[in-house]
Amino acid sequence: MRPCSPDRAPHSRPASPDRISVLVVEDNLGTRKLICYALRARYDVTEAANYKAALEATRGRRFDVLLLDINLGSTVTGLDLLQTLRTHPAHAEALALACTAYSAPQDRERFLREGFDYYLAKPFTVEELCALVDEIAEVARARKAAPSSPEALAPGSPPAP
Repeated sequence: MRPCSPDRAPHSRPASPDRISVLVVEDNLGTRKLICYALRARYDVTEAANYKAALEATRGRRFDVLLLDINLGSTVTGLDLLQTLRTHPAHAEALALACTAYSAPQDRERFLREGFDYYLAKPFTVEELCALVDEIAEVARARKAAPSSPEALAPGSPPAP
């Protein structure tokens, strides 16, 4: 398995303010490690295994992208987490990706309707994950570059020139 970048050393780049920050919340250790390994070469990745750890990770920190599993193995879901994070100004505009085994067409529509900006059904390939996160990152970069620009605020819109 290769990380998103051709760089084979995913931990080689230090976090920096100009890198896109991604919070990965996934209760399955293997899936979480796979996602983080694939993304670390290109993004500043923070991982959390559950709702409580995710809230701790977001204290005093702003994320550009929230990659949230829906079924977190408890009574609290990724949807609950998203709704909680959206009440905080630092996370109100973060781009949210539902990463879930709920893969029926009505599930996708429900998660998008309930506040997620993007959706990725499990199982997925590393290539699918990287392509989608790269797309989301372009929108996040456009938002950082021109936060008052309407086209920069719309998920799925091309980056501002």
